Amino acid sequence: MIEDRLSRLDCVSKGWILTGFPKNSSQAEALDRTSLKPNRVFFLDVPDDSILERICQRALDPLTGIRIAAADSF
Repeated sequence: MIEDRLSRLDCVSKGWILTGFPKNSSQAEALDRTSLKPNRVFFLDVPDDSILERICQRALDPLTGIRIAAADSF
Protein backbone atom coordinates (compact mmCIF):
# COMPACT_ATOMS: atom_id res chain seq x y z
CA MET A 1 0.00 0.00 0.00
CA ILE A 2 2.78 2.47 0.88
CA GLU A 3 4.75 1.62 -2.24
CA ASP A 4 1.68 2.28 -4.39
CA ARG A 5 1.04 5.66 -2.78
CA LEU A 6 4.64 6.84 -2.80
CA SER A 7 5.01 5.84 -6.44
CA ARG A 8 2.34 8.33 -7.55
CA LEU A 9 3.34 11.44 -9.48
CA ASP A 10 2.97 13.92 -6.61
CA CYS A 11 5.27 11.93 -4.34
CA VAL A 12 7.75 11.21 -7.10
CA SER A 13 7.97 14.86 -8.14
CA LYS A 14 7.65 16.59 -4.75
CA GLY A 15 8.99 13.96 -2.37
CA TRP A 16 7.48 12.31 0.67
CA ILE A 17 7.80 12.14 4.44
CA LEU A 18 6.99 9.13 6.59
CA THR A 19 6.21 9.82 10.22
CA GLY A 20 5.89 6.94 12.64
CA PHE A 21 6.89 4.40 9.98
CA PRO A 22 8.63 2.07 10.10
CA LYS A 23 7.88 1.29 13.72
CA ASN A 24 9.61 -2.08 13.91
CA SER A 25 12.20 -4.16 12.10
CA SER A 26 9.68 -6.11 10.02
CA GLN A 27 8.23 -2.85 8.64
CA ALA A 28 11.74 -1.56 7.95
CA GLU A 29 12.61 -4.77 6.13
CA ALA A 30 9.40 -4.56 4.08
CA LEU A 31 10.22 -0.98 3.12
CA ASP A 32 13.74 -2.05 2.20
CA ARG A 33 12.33 -4.64 -0.23
CA THR A 34 10.57 -1.90 -2.20
CA SER A 35 12.12 0.40 -4.77
CA LEU A 36 11.57 3.32 -2.38
CA LYS A 37 14.68 4.65 -0.70
CA PRO A 38 14.63 7.78 1.46
CA ASN A 39 17.42 10.25 0.72
CA ARG A 40 17.29 11.77 4.20
CA VAL A 41 16.42 10.46 7.64
CA PHE A 42 15.81 12.67 10.65
CA PHE A 43 16.04 11.45 14.22
CA LEU A 44 14.48 13.77 16.77
CA ASP A 45 16.01 13.26 20.18
CA VAL A 46 13.39 14.68 22.55
CA PRO A 47 13.50 14.14 26.32
CA ASP A 48 10.81 11.78 27.59
CA ASP A 49 9.42 14.36 30.01
CA SER A 50 8.80 16.80 27.13
CA ILE A 51 6.96 14.14 25.14
CA LEU A 52 4.86 13.12 28.13
CA GLU A 53 3.95 16.74 28.85
CA ARG A 54 2.75 17.30 25.27
CA ILE A 55 0.74 14.06 25.22
CA CYS A 56 -0.95 14.90 28.51
CA GLN A 57 -2.01 18.31 27.17
CA ARG A 58 -3.97 16.84 24.25
CA ALA A 59 -7.73 16.52 24.17
CA LEU A 60 -10.44 15.48 21.71
CA ASP A 61 -13.37 17.69 20.82
CA PRO A 62 -16.36 15.55 21.88
CA LEU A 63 -18.50 16.74 18.95
CA THR A 64 -16.06 16.56 16.06
CA GLY A 65 -13.41 14.14 17.35
CA ILE A 66 -10.74 16.63 16.27
CA ARG A 67 -7.61 16.66 18.44
CA ILE A 68 -7.07 20.01 20.12
CA ALA A 69 -4.68 21.35 22.72
CA ALA A 70 -6.21 20.78 26.16
CA ALA A 71 -5.57 24.43 27.07
CA ASP A 72 -7.77 25.51 24.12
CA SER A 73 -10.71 23.44 25.33
CA PHE A 74 -11.41 25.52 28.43
